[in-house]
Amino acid sequence: MKAGRTIKELAQELNRQRAVKRDFVVDTRSVRMAEDGKTLVLADKPAELNVEEFTRLMAQPVNGPLIKFMGEATRHCHGQIATKLAIPMKYYERMQAEAPALLARNVNCWLDHNPTMRMTRTLDGRFRAYLSNRYRPRDNWDLMEHIYPKLVNKKLSLESCEVTETKFYLKAVWTERKEIHWIKGDGTGPHDFYEEYQPGIVIGNSEVGSGSTYVSPGVYVKACTNLAVFSSEGIRKYHLGRSYGNGEDEEIQEYVSDATIQKDDAAFFSKVADTVDACLDGKLFTDVVDKMKSAQTDEIKSNVKEVVEVVQKNFGLTENEGGGVLEQLARTGNLTRLGLSQAITRVSQDVESYDRASELERIGGQIIELEKKNWLTLVA
Repeated sequence: MKAGRTIKELAQELNRQRAVKRDFVVDTRSVRMAEDGKTLVLADKPAELNVEEFTRLMAQPVNGPLIKFMGEATRHCHGQIATKLAIPMKYYERMQAEAPALLARNVNCWLDHNPTMRMTRTLDGRFRAYLSNRYRPRDNWDLMEHIYPKLVNKKLSLESCEVTETKFYLKAVWTERKEIHWIKGDGTGPHDFYEEYQPGIVIGNSEVGSGSTYVSPGVYVKACTNLAVFSSEGIRKYHLGRSYGNGEDEEIQEYVSDATIQKDDAAFFSKVADTVDACLDGKLFTDVVDKMKSAQTDEIKSNVKEVVEVVQKNFGLTENEGGGVLEQLARTGNLTRLGLSQAITRVSQDVESYDRASELERIGGQIIELEKKNWLTLVA
């Protein structure tokens, strides 16, 4: 499992972000992209200004009478703008690199063409999300505040946690429970070994529309610190709610949570806490471990290199990741479905991105969860 921040570092960062982030519900005609193709501005009636007036406007202090917020957008935010305006991302990025003023004209034109209300989320002076006004903010600090005491009460060991530009993760292991699984090789010795499995849990969230809030069970292999995450159980809640900003006079409104939203949050986080209990339930853990044991009987009898190439294509692994999986299979000699899953989760520890490492842990679980006929097709 890839290491992230300590729990103290995570809490400090979430608390810092909570203090400085700001959300706005805006009429799209109040959003402008500057000619650098990177900077966005929230301003009152910018469409009525010509280029020279808009340039002078940008020189004014932020939070003045006209400009509410100004800053560069993250790549994720640019991607959301491109999607909402139906501009192909490849062309969007080409304009941004080679003709930023052209990109600004395109974006500003389409922002005016079909005006609607949108939610923009900002942090540290940057636009980090461009979302529907039905987007339901469910923030990392609130999730942490409700879930962490549950993990402590359960005496879970927090093995890894992180907050990236787009996502939040908590990965914990229940060290008080374990199951031993003996894996017998070909009788020559080196491939005969046992594995100690422990129940794991992964809690994730995205404040910027890069996925849902979820709780997923996992199995932690103690000896090699691999974690396989399973999607078939758990809870997944998308950030949708009532519309904000419709029917109002103001073109730009700063989003503020109200009592109704807080009540809805309390009910949701209570459900998340209950799901934590369910994911650590003995039966669920036993069921998942049984799937892993069964996967040890699904042998890879065809050309291993070709099987890895098919996995690489079907599950979106990079060439380097595929090479790493092949190397791990050669090292362990465990040419089974379980061996393939564990090779993928082991490679997750070597990638640079924490987000990508977490995706590989989930792919490892997906290999175990494949229906028998799909597995046979994969290795045919």
